[in-house]
Amino acid sequence: MSSAKWREGGIFVAGNLLAGLLNYLYQVVAARQLRPEDFADLNAWLAHIALFSVSAGLLQYAANFFPSRQNLLRGTIIAFNFIALLFIGRWFTLSGLTLERAIMIVTLASMAGWLLGQAQIRLAFIAMTVANIVLGLAKLTSAFFPIYEGGSLERFAFSLLFGYVPALWALTYLLWWRGSPERPVKSSWTAPVILSLTSVMIPQFDMIVMNHTQNPATFESFVKASLFYKSIYFWVYIGAQWLLPHQIQGGAKSTLRGLLLTFLLALIGCAGLTALSPFISTALLKWSEPPALRLVFLSCLHMSLLTMLFLWIQEMCAHRRPQVAALVLAVLAIEAASQWILRFPATNYLILVTVLQTCLLGTAYVLSGHLRPKRGGI
Repeated sequence: MSSAKWREGGIFVAGNLLAGLLNYLYQVVAARQLRPEDFADLNAWLAHIALFSVSAGLLQYAANFFPSRQNLLRGTIIAFNFIALLFIGRWFTLSGLTLERAIMIVTLASMAGWLLGQAQIRLAFIAMTVANIVLGLAKLTSAFFPIYEGGSLERFAFSLLFGYVPALWALTYLLWWRGSPERPVKSSWTAPVILSLTSVMIPQFDMIVMNHTQNPATFESFVKASLFYKSIYFWVYIGAQWLLPHQIQGGAKSTLRGLLLTFLLALIGCAGLTALSPFISTALLKWSEPPALRLVFLSCLHMSLLTMLFLWIQEMCAHRRPQVAALVLAVLAIEAASQWILRFPATNYLILVTVLQTCLLGTAYVLSGHLRPKRGGI
């Protein structure tokens, strides 16, 4: 890829890190201004909304495999903005954390997801970056709007809806004059469904398994360790979004050198996070006891392997081989079910599953024919 594309990718990663920070600050402000019981209610409501917001990821992936022509895109954008304004008006006729309000938020998230996917397949990464930053900024700043009483649950709930409105405006402006993708994509719904399931399953894989197989004290320590390994997936997921349309359009294929380099960087990153974890835990997060170093390292290493599998599954789907990707996803599900039954201790489980994931990753790349050296390289 050209240096210009890599530079654009760097801007995309940096911009989405900023968007992630803005979303985190929203949580910080809510935690400080809301009563503990209201903050708990808000996050419980958010958890249920996130469950149904899988549709946003599905539609974003679907837009990559089924890009819309310019005229249809413009008509859809107009309809989306009209629906958003209707929802804003309807919101003020309701009160509380109701199902109808949750449906409105999920609907706007799904519409934004589809438009982000249309920008993604058009390689409009600046548009995606701007929209994500605007979304995070609007959600944070609207928490201070004098519409509701300061520090009220209603104010922070409204922010979740309102944030999508200026994000839709930004996408409207940035996509209106974008033409159709240069290369129409022919595919089935299998690929976006598999990708959306994988993007939900991978970051929660260990959390779900450990929650149902470990005692409360061990799981509490693992939850602390998860703060470090989730950062690995967060970085990789941002990069994967930039990579997907390039893969669909025929570029960015795996090599043996790339796989080995990625694994080496993962080892270095895991070691660095493990070394920093005691300081971050006690000095920054004010935990009385940091998670065990071996738990941090092993969980980070396992998440690194899972994210590498995620990148491989994405590549298989992009290259019209979703059935092969589905087999690997099924193996991961079997691994989780086996631990559910056998209930190995945490350390033994992480060591065993890391070995299994390494074998699975190597087998997947070899069988799919994507471990090929570059000329003059490994």
